[in-house]
Amino acid sequence: MSGLYDKGIVAVAENGRPQMIDFINPATGRTHCNGNTLEQVKERYPGEVCSVMGFEDYRKLQADFWRIAPHPITKKEFIEAIEVLPPEQWVTTPDTESFAMCEYWTANITSMYCRIGRNCYHLKDEIMPHNKIVALVKATIAKEKEVKDVEN
Repeated sequence: MSGLYDKGIVAVAENGRPQMIDFINPATGRTHCNGNTLEQVKERYPGEVCSVMGFEDYRKLQADFWRIAPHPITKKEFIEAIEVLPPEQWVTTPDTESFAMCEYWTANITSMYCRIGRNCYHLKDEIMPHNKIVALVKATIAKEKEVKDVEN
């Protein structure tokens, strides 16, 4: 995105969720929709942090908010997820299986599910191929095992 409105006003709610609420004209310092200043926008969104940032910075902030590391789920939860909507990138091998939801949380962040052996996992991240999903889940399992070993 480039041009007159290449910076947006992002409101970050108390729960940390970023939301692009308007674009700001750098020449006038006023918003596209209502012609407000940043200070006027801040008055409309009390309790939220409003700031101006580029679109790529906003997308990174949003991805960081939605991203969730792999965590174990039940086989029932895995099956329910695969039956809800047509899966994207559904791959099955003898020892592993993965798929992504076709509805996204934001931009390119979606829920992905992985089965390794009999164990099932869920994560939210940028969509990735099967081998990367499996590698990420295995790396998370190994890291958690290391932490448990150190604690014991």
